[in-house]
Amino acid sequence: MKLLVISNPVAGRNSGDKTKKVVSYLSSCGADVSVEYTSFRGNATNIAAEAYSRGIEKIVAVAGDGTINEIINGIVGIDIALGIIPAGTTNVFAREVHIPDNAHKACDIILKGNERRVSLGVINGSYFMLMASAGFDAEVVNSIDLKLKAKTGKFAYISSALKVSAQYEFPAMSIITDQKERYEGCLVVVSNVRYYAGKFVMAPYASTDDKFLDVCIFTKKGKRQLARYLWGILTKSHHKYKDVIYLKARQIRIFSERKINVQVDGDPFCELPVDISVVPKVLRVCCP
Repeated sequence: MKLLVISNPVAGRNSGDKTKKVVSYLSSCGADVSVEYTSFRGNATNIAAEAYSRGIEKIVAVAGDGTINEIINGIVGIDIALGIIPAGTTNVFAREVHIPDNAHKACDIILKGNERRVSLGVINGSYFMLMASAGFDAEVVNSIDLKLKAKTGKFAYISSALKVSAQYEFPAMSIITDQKERYEGCLVVVSNVRYYAGKFVMAPYASTDDKFLDVCIFTKKGKRQLARYLWGILTKSHHKYKDVIYLKARQIRIFSERKINVQVDGDPFCELPVDISVVPKVLRVCCP
C-alpha cells in the first residue's frame, strides 16, 4: 500500500511527534510511506492534487479540519481515499465518523481498508466537509489571532469571541433555498455534519450519507439573544426554539446588503453572497 502522509506542522501542539509516530507505525506494518509537510495556507491542496500521478493509493492527513478541507479540495474526483489522524484544535470530522485520537488505532483503520463514501458541501465552487456559516461565528474566526491559536488552541477562539461580541452589530441576511423558500436571519450555519466547534451538536439530524445539508437560521439579533442561542446549543435544544429555523436543503443562497464574513470548516473564507450546495457520496474516507 502506497501512502502519502500530509502533515500540518502547526496543527495542535504535538503534530510533529504524532507525524513521526504515524510514519514509523505505518512503515512497520509494511506500507510504503512518504511525507509532505505543509508550509502555507492552501499548500495541502496542491500536494494532494499531485498525489495520484505519484501512484499514491491513500492520503493520510495528520492535521486539523482546516488542512483536511484543503486536502479534499485536491482529491475530489481523483480515485484516492482519505485517512485521518486527528491532530488539530477541534477535529470535528474525526469525531463525526468515530476516528479515535490514538494515532495507532487511527492508523489501523487506514490499514484495514474500511471505507465509506461521504457527501460534501460546495460553497462558491469550493468543497467543505463540515460546515459553512455567516454571521457572528464567522466574524470570530476571521478575527482569530493565529499566533495565539498556535500556542493556546481553543482559548484563541474564546478570546476572539469576547472581542467581537463587544462591537458586533448582528447585520441581517437573507436565505433562499432550492424550494424557493426565503428566510431572514442574523446568523446562518449550513452543516454537513452534526458537530460544531468540537463536541457541540449544531445539526442533530445532519448526515454525511444523505443528499441534503442541514441549515440553522438564528433570527433574533443582540448579545442577549446570542447568549440564549449559545445556551441552546450547549443543551442541544436550540433547534426547537421558535426563533430558530431548522431545515434541510440541497441548495442555499445567502446574501446581504451589509458586509458579512463567511467561514468554512473553521477558517475564514469570503464575504457574502454565497451559493451552497451538496454533492452526494463524492469522497472515499477511511472509517471504522
